[in-house]
Amino acid sequence: PKIRVILINCYGGLMNMKKVAVTLKLALSNGTVNKPVVMRCLGNESHKVQETLADSMNYHEIYLHTDFDEACKQAV
Repeated sequence: PKIRVILINCYGGLMNMKKVAVTLKLALSNGTVNKPVVMRCLGNESHKVQETLADSMNYHEIYLHTDFDEACKQAV
């Protein structure tokens, strides 16, 4: 099957969402990820995800959500 979009669902209880965003930013910048990304992030430091990915959002299709159902709707 052909992959059309990457859906990332993160709930940060112990996991720091900013670290997830930094990792995604690295994957986007080195070409590891080259598909649109829909990311649902909620929890620890989730408010910093958008500012961390802001410059990457100018060059890559990244869609951020706090609601899982909305993220799934956009991904499909």
